[in-house]
Amino acid sequence: MDEAARTVVVETARAHARDYYLSALLAPRKVRDDLLVLAAFEGELQRIPESVSEPLLVEIRLQWWRDWIASFTPEARTGNLVADALADVAVRRGLHRADLLASVDARVPDEELETQLPIPGARRRLASLDAAAMARAATVLGARPDAQQSASIAVAGLAYSLARRAVTTRSGLGKMDTPNSGLVLNLKSELQMARRNLGDLQEHLRRWPKPLRLAVLPVALVEPYLRACEKGRVDGAAPPIRADDAMVPLIRVWRLWRFASTGHL
Repeated sequence: MDEAARTVVVETARAHARDYYLSALLAPRKVRDDLLVLAAFEGELQRIPESVSEPLLVEIRLQWWRDWIASFTPEARTGNLVADALADVAVRRGLHRADLLASVDARVPDEELETQLPIPGARRRLASLDAAAMARAATVLGARPDAQQSASIAVAGLAYSLARRAVTTRSGLGKMDTPNSGLVLNLKSELQMARRNLGDLQEHLRRWPKPLRLAVLPVALVEPYLRACEKGRVDGAAPPIRADDAMVPLIRVWRLWRFASTGHL
């Protein structure tokens, strides 16, 4: 990756996938750039539904990524520096196209899935978000998780996805004069499920080798996100919050560093 591409990758990751960006900086130098590319990929996908309100425009942008992932080769170039860097990392590291495509599909807006979190379809979508991103990071880091560890990576990703989702739901409640009862129930459900998943991980993570811990590093931020959601009343009485503002920047970095170094969440 040349310097121009690296600059774009770093800026994209830092602006739109901050937790993955910081996690990549804590990784060994030999894999750091590849993890920054994966963080930038997450950021590119995440900002599409956040920055575009028209479902058709969202679908057009996501389809562009689908077409590129389905067809990229080591020599092909699009002019999109993040997409080109992703192709290079995917080919070198043996990342599965199907998993990358599933992560794209998970960003498609779907009202039914957004309002009925417990249904199987919603859980499948969540599994293609952060759980998939963490599994890719494990591959880049050279970790070889066994079956139990792979299942725990999925649980870690789900806990992180639910915590971030709870922040989004909480922010929506904070913008309402009269809170929506469905959103209140969703928030309570998201908080409960995130805590349950986090609890399931506690006994395993401290025994993990460092490459595996580095792969799931953002799970160290689940608890601060949940605390931010619980400030004030869950019925929307508190003002909106943003994920990037849910904790003091130094706390964010410290929690990531501590988990990477000691295994303590």
